[in-house]
Amino acid sequence: MALHPDEEIYATAIQGLKPAYTCAAAALGSTLRNLDDTRRRVALVDNVSTSIVATLVLANWTVVRIEDVTGPEFKMARFYQPVYAVKLALFALPVQRLVYFDADHLPVLSETAAAKLKALWRLQGGDPVAASETFDTRCNPRRCFNSGFMLVRPSPAAYEQVIRSRQVLTFHGQRCHFLPGDQPILNVVFRNFTPVPRDVWDVLDPWTVKVCGRSSAACRTLASTRGNPPDSWHFVGRARKPWHP
Repeated sequence: MALHPDEEIYATAIQGLKPAYTCAAAALGSTLRNLDDTRRRVALVDNVSTSIVATLVLANWTVVRIEDVTGPEFKMARFYQPVYAVKLALFALPVQRLVYFDADHLPVLSETAAAKLKALWRLQGGDPVAASETFDTRCNPRRCFNSGFMLVRPSPAAYEQVIRSRQVLTFHGQRCHFLPGDQPILNVVFRNFTPVPRDVWDVLDPWTVKVCGRSSAACRTLASTRGNPPDSWHFVGRARKPWHP
């Protein structure tokens, strides 16, 4: 089924070099369907097998291949970052807005999370990206976001910004920026992102947890903003994946 320019969707991204993420995407798709069955779930994929596509379809995802939404201009990004470039194609999707979760990012299955997820769509702001500020100290002194959770407004202009800045994905550019993978280019291009307040959607990731280990004062500040359990868990890092023994 074709995407519609007035449509709001949930999205994730799968690259064939990391097939294990398909299992995580299956759990994510089922969770999102239970939390909000009024919006479609779209898996943006690159270089995946037919078995991965079949698994995603069974797990409530509409599968879109990046070559269906990008052109020759995307080849350079894929060349430098074959694993991470797929996420950059989100900005080429022909939809009004999307809420993106990494495949290893799982919302809590609860009535509270369902209500907050639906309320997230009412967040105001015309920026291409709204996201939670990360506590990763590698961002200092600038603020930045982790792209594992984003409210994205795709457009030809936003996509062109990403493509024009693809030199950030080169090895030289990678050394000159502060986060690995797709993080540098997204944080450079969308440095004026709209922050998602933690009372709107609260992500718990390892960087957040480390704040309490480094500084009791920072931990108290963080605790003051976290009156309730988190709305989603981002299992960042290989050792923290739920499917690893």
